[in-house]
Amino acid sequence: MRKIVLIMVLVLSFSSLIFSQNQVKKSLPPWLFDNKRFSMDHSIGFSYSSYDGSLRSLYNNYFTYRVSPQLTLIGTVGYYNKGLRMSSFGSMLHGFGFEYKPNSNLLFHFHYEGVTPIKKTSGSKQ
Repeated sequence: MRKIVLIMVLVLSFSSLIFSQNQVKKSLPPWLFDNKRFSMDHSIGFSYSSYDGSLRSLYNNYFTYRVSPQLTLIGTVGYYNKGLRMSSFGSMLHGFGFEYKPNSNLLFHFHYEGVTPIKKTSGSKQ
């Protein structure tokens, strides 16, 4: 895990150096990065079963970006943990989608959700 974080930090720092040397000829429109268009919500939940003594937890992060009054982009990232046992591993939740509302009587909504199990790799100390 430490190696992954270190690699990500190095890639981000070197990419910023590379892109800072190349001047952008056309600036991006200011409305594109307007904070009023972006929103983020979080949720966290826990459950306990007295039957088998298992504890489960779920964390979700929901974010939306309003491209126009008719079009909204949606994203989700989360983590699900199945318990406190050493043999139990969690899952990463991820999703994306959009909502398109061309008029007040019609709404198109598409959303994809995926679950990626997190497994212990051989030789890992985690």
